[in-house]
Amino acid sequence: MSNEPAAASSILPGFTYLGQFISHDIVPNTTSSSHSRENISPLLMLNSVYGDDGMDSTAQGEKIFAGGLFILGPECVAQNDRFDLFRKNGRVIIPEIRNAENIIISQFHLFWQKLHNTIFKKYFSIFPPYRRVEEETIFELTKSIVIKIFQQVVLDDFLYEVLDDEIFQLYSFGTNHHEFKTGPYILNSLDDTFIPKEFSHAVFRFGHSLIRGEYKLNKTNTFNLVDLLTQSNDHGNHITKKHEIDWNFFFGINAKDQPAFKIDLEIVDVMKSLRGIFDDGSSQVKSIIELNLMAAEIAQLPSGWSLIQHIKENIEPFKSLKSLNDKYYLAPKSNPFEKAIPCVKDLPLWLYILLEAKEHNKGHKLGKLGSIVVAEVIYQGIKFAPISVLKAKTQNQNLIIPLEAQLNTMRRIKKDQVGDLSSSNKIKLDLLNSHNPFKELLLKYKRFTMMDVITFYENYKD
Repeated sequence: MSNEPAAASSILPGFTYLGQFISHDIVPNTTSSSHSRENISPLLMLNSVYGDDGMDSTAQGEKIFAGGLFILGPECVAQNDRFDLFRKNGRVIIPEIRNAENIIISQFHLFWQKLHNTIFKKYFSIFPPYRRVEEETIFELTKSIVIKIFQQVVLDDFLYEVLDDEIFQLYSFGTNHHEFKTGPYILNSLDDTFIPKEFSHAVFRFGHSLIRGEYKLNKTNTFNLVDLLTQSNDHGNHITKKHEIDWNFFFGINAKDQPAFKIDLEIVDVMKSLRGIFDDGSSQVKSIIELNLMAAEIAQLPSGWSLIQHIKENIEPFKSLKSLNDKYYLAPKSNPFEKAIPCVKDLPLWLYILLEAKEHNKGHKLGKLGSIVVAEVIYQGIKFAPISVLKAKTQNQNLIIPLEAQLNTMRRIKKDQVGDLSSSNKIKLDLLNSHNPFKELLLKYKRFTMMDVITFYENYKD
């Protein structure tokens, strides 16, 4: 596949890797044997960044927090000017090693760490020494805020960008409360122990078709995908100044100059020759196409055609759901199978999702079936999370005033430091509300975008 302008979609390039970041948070490793977290939940809680044990979290036996702040690296660089993840002996020290698979995804991980550190220092600094709350209380508050900000970005920005418009509206995304109108429809038994294989082994892999052959990371440095993959942050290659992402090239004013490729049956050439050690024990070059189709076969997934027919026959709101023409013919030149597929009924689920996006939305968004599965998994992964932006009546209330309840339930304040507990609670609540750097952001924007969060981080960082 060549990098032709005609292959460009309306999707900004940052959403390719935001999707990968979401996947690493909730989807177990299904392609390679590289180290990953043991207990991966479909609840979207940023456990890939925070780990499972709060301030006591470790990665590879090393602490990842010091004084309530993420440890960043390298050690020789000033804390406020670090471009790299924390590492020891060249190996990254983070809970989810897949977040070091390439230079771009590493910096997504690093951004949420830096956002945490910025908010933590902001909140911690507003209490004079004689009214200092315990470090762990501020840590938990900061973590809660960061998780909810992340969830709001996923709902308002990621899903808005990739879902079919009709399905997006059907699920009421884009409103303050983000409640299903009459659903959920399909995945209403989701719990915290599994994620539907239709999502993990096929549908959410639509992002592989979005990948470009090269990316401009900042004003002066452009890298081809091979360099970004082979200089993986997990192979002792430190992120340097030349690798530092200017987020305007991924979500901002310059992002439209390098849009993601369309969601269709085209896959950039470098993704057809991946190197690594895979779950079947082999280490030869493999195509992402081969890996995706093999994963679906092992999981015994239904075909796209059979899944959408089941939905149409059994779920009332989707009785008239648009499916692909069963006479659709795929010639070898137009599909990654490199062989003729007689009709769409024979398409594996992943390929159906890609073709559906092409036919329904010209590759600029997912089609109907793909959008339904993504909407339900992501929505429920947020709704049922212990920390959830969907558990308050409005997004503003939930993000702005979580402290009072936390102080009352956690009881982590030392009375000899702050005096009377009940009066100090009100003081702290008033202080935090008046100093909340995201209050203006929440009240200003109807949609809550990744670029909004990046802009506020840049304004409030040290």
